[in-house]
Amino acid sequence: MLKYKCGNCGGEFEIHAHGELLCPFCGTKQYFSDAELSGYKGYRDNVLQYVRRSNDSFFAKGDVLRLFNDSDIEKYESADGSIEIAYTYRTETDGVEIFINKESVVCVFPADRSSLADRALKNIAELEYPSADIKNLRNCLPYLKARYELKSGGVILAFSKNENVYPLFIFSELHPKHVAWIISRMENLCCLLEFNGLDHKHMDEQSLFINPKSHEAFWYGGWWDTEGDGPRTALADIRKTAKKLTGEMVSEGPREYAEFLSSKPRDTAYDDFAYWDEVIEKGFGGHHFADFEG
Repeated sequence: MLKYKCGNCGGEFEIHAHGELLCPFCGTKQYFSDAELSGYKGYRDNVLQYVRRSNDSFFAKGDVLRLFNDSDIEKYESADGSIEIAYTYRTETDGVEIFINKESVVCVFPADRSSLADRALKNIAELEYPSADIKNLRNCLPYLKARYELKSGGVILAFSKNENVYPLFIFSELHPKHVAWIISRMENLCCLLEFNGLDHKHMDEQSLFINPKSHEAFWYGGWWDTEGDGPRTALADIRKTAKKLTGEMVSEGPREYAEFLSSKPRDTAYDDFAYWDEVIEKGFGGHHFADFEG
C-alpha cells in the first residue's frame, strides 16, 4: 500500500479528501494535484476493501497459534462474592499480579497498591490523539470491561483483548524480520507519548502484546507508571526489548538492525521513528509483510 511519509519527522501523513497531506504529529503539510488525488482515491478504495476482508479473516480464526488453554484458576473474594480468574499466563509488574487468558488481561492490585489502579485508568483516559488517529492507536491501549473491589482492600481491573493477541514475553529468538514490525509498532506508540509529552516506564515484554497475524501491537500494562518528560525511557526500552526478542538471531538481520539495537535514542520519538524507518529501507529493503514463524 502507498505510504506518504513526513520529511520533517518521519511519521505517516494523514490524507484529506481535498488533496491535503497533513502530518498529525508535527503539522507539516503537502498537497496532491487533482490527477494524483483521483488516482489515489480509486487505489485506496480497492485496498480498503481487500484489507477489510483480510482483517475479518484474521480475527475469525481466534487463537491462531493455539497458545491458550486457560486451565489454571486463581480465586479472590470481593464484597459480592468469590471471583475466579481462569488464565494461561501469569506475570507481575511493580507488585501488580497480571493474569492473561483468551479474552482478558486481568490486573490484581494488592491493598497497598490499589491507588495504582485509579492512576492507570486516569492516565489512559487523559491521553490525547492526533486529529486523525490514522494508526488507530486508541485500539492499542487498554479498554476496561470490569472492575472489582476486593475484601482485602485490593482492586481488580479486567481489560478486554482478542483471542489472537498474545503476551510478548512468551516469544524469544525471533528472526529480525519479525522483530522489525514489532519495533515499528513500538515506535508508533512512542510517537503518541511524544504527542502527549509523556514517558512510560514499561515499554517491555511484560506490558506489550502482539497479534502475529495482523502485525498489530497492544500496550496493556504499566499505565500507572508514566510521567511528563517525553518518552526517554520508552525509546531506550524499545532497544532493550528488541534485543531480548531477537536473542542470538541478531546475526540473521542486516547490519543496520544491529546498529539500531546498540544506538542511543534520538532526541524525540519523531526523530527516532525516522531513524528506524531508514533502517527498514536500507537494511530490510523496505516494508514487507512477513508471515509470522514464532
